[in-house]
Amino acid sequence: MINVQTAQKEGSIQLEGKFVYSLAYISDGSKLAAGTINGLVSICDLETGSVQFLDGHATPVRSVSFSPDGRLLASASDDKQIKVFDVRDGRLVIPSLNGHKGWVVSVDFASDNRHLVTASTDCSVRIWDLASKEEKHCFNTHEDQVWCARYSPQGNNIISVGDDRSIMIYQCA
Repeated sequence: MINVQTAQKEGSIQLEGKFVYSLAYISDGSKLAAGTINGLVSICDLETGSVQFLDGHATPVRSVSFSPDGRLLASASDDKQIKVFDVRDGRLVIPSLNGHKGWVVSVDFASDNRHLVTASTDCSVRIWDLASKEEKHCFNTHEDQVWCARYSPQGNNIISVGDDRSIMIYQCA
C-alpha cells in the first residue's frame, strides 16, 4: 500500500493466484476483495492484513462486488456462473446463479442488497433476485459482448456498455 501524501510504500498484500483481474472495496473501506485468473476469490482485512481465501471458480474471476451493507460478496467468472459469499465466514450463500451462455464479466449489487446485475460475453445484461435465487429479467439489447453493467447509486437505473460501442440505460421498476 502506498501513502498518497508521502508516496512511500507502507505495506503490501500477499494474495494467492497468478493475475488479479478484479478488485472491490467494502463500503467502510476495511476490506478488499480480489478475483484472480485461476479462479480464486480472496477477502483481505486491511486493518489486520489477514486474507481469507474462498472456494471460488474453476476459471478466471472477472468481477467481484460487495453488497452495500457489507454482508455479501458476489463473484462473476468465465465459468458462466455468479457466486455469492457471506463476508463474515466465507460460506457460499448462493453456490451458483446460472443463465448466461458466455463468460460473466461484470457483477454489481443494487442499493437494496437484494438484487444483482450481471453482464456477459453472451451479449446480455441480467438482473438476479437473491431471495429466490432466480433471474428476474434479461436484457438482450446489445449486439455484441457486454463488458460492464452497474446500478445507479439510487438503484433506479442500470447502465451497460459493450463491444457494439453502445451504452444502454435501463430503468428499474
